Amino acid sequence: MNSRLSASLVNGRRWDGHAFIPCNLHIAAGRWSERPPRGAPTLDLAGAHVLPTLVNAHDHLELNHYPRTRPREQYANAADWAQDVNALLDQPSYARLRAHPYEAKAHAGLVKNVLSGVHWVIQHGKPHPYLFQRAHSIRVLSAYEWAHSVYLSAPQDVQRAHARATHNRRFYVHAAEGTDARAAQEIDTLERLGCLDERTVLIHGVGIPAQTVTQTLKPRGVTLVACPTTNAYLLSALPTLTAWRGALAIGTDSRLTASGDLWDEVRALLDSFGALAWEALHAAPHALGLPIPPAFAVGTPATCTVIGPGLTRGNIQLVLFEGQALWGQPALMSALGVRTVPATLDSTPIALHPLLARWIRRATLEESGFTLSQPAVRRWW
Repeated sequence: MNSRLSASLVNGRRWDGHAFIPCNLHIAAGRWSERPPRGAPTLDLAGAHVLPTLVNAHDHLELNHYPRTRPREQYANAADWAQDVNALLDQPSYARLRAHPYEAKAHAGLVKNVLSGVHWVIQHGKPHPYLFQRAHSIRVLSAYEWAHSVYLSAPQDVQRAHARATHNRRFYVHAAEGTDARAAQEIDTLERLGCLDERTVLIHGVGIPAQTVTQTLKPRGVTLVACPTTNAYLLSALPTLTAWRGALAIGTDSRLTASGDLWDEVRALLDSFGALAWEALHAAPHALGLPIPPAFAVGTPATCTVIGPGLTRGNIQLVLFEGQALWGQPALMSALGVRTVPATLDSTPIALHPLLARWIRRATLEESGFTLSQPAVRRWW
């Protein structure tokens, strides 16, 4: 892709920590600039949100081709859900989905994120070389430690993974994913193992009391990733997220349990917690110690997602990643002088950079709601 993109983005709105404020942004040769580049196009964003590097802080990339699955109407603990789902995996419909190569399944998860305007995603699982290829149109965090959960991982494995973690290489673990006593006790288990400090990122945390968050976990530098549509679907409950203010990020889990993509999670948080959703979205790079420059810092590669007025992926107007225009509304991509491939996303016409279109065409599992001008993928379920 051509990284020499130059343009001015005017009449946008960016988050200043408290509210969205008007902004004009400039890009010169693919990098944020203090002044408008000479002779470059000006794009009027008409009040749309301009969001810096978007991070999906929790995904199981290889599980996004499964249907949303809940054998029971409601669970008190995700461990019971996991046991029920494991019993389904040998049924023909699930066995066919499991049989796809890892690369095909992970690619489907990456496509989901790219078409949501996500720039960075944090995988929860064993690192796989395919995830970290530079050819991807998205970055997958490679510097991380992990354990699946307190209930599925051996205590010694949890301790070892945490011991390898650093401030810039965090330890990610599912914890307290439930509303029962077992879920709450998982925090006590992590305490006994010595795994609650500034290197620790807890996933879900529904069963953690607000007092424990404010008096124990946050003072130690522990961070939480919330996955609200998964929690509502399985547990009919959400974490005490206001207690986590300043130490919170947002993840999508996977479509095995979640509604769809990052914007479903953002809307769910906005409905229940208002501006906390925007705070979490914008604070994620710092909260998780990611190697991402400060938002819109002059001289750094231009990365942003422009969305509005609605907050669905069909309302995305433009996605820039490291100085390149990946995709967006046809009129904006045309104004940037980018050669494009037409496509449709949730009944909305969009335009893709040809190299992005070529990358997506490698998929063997279809992204629902998305079609390229030339069909290139097959539906499996």
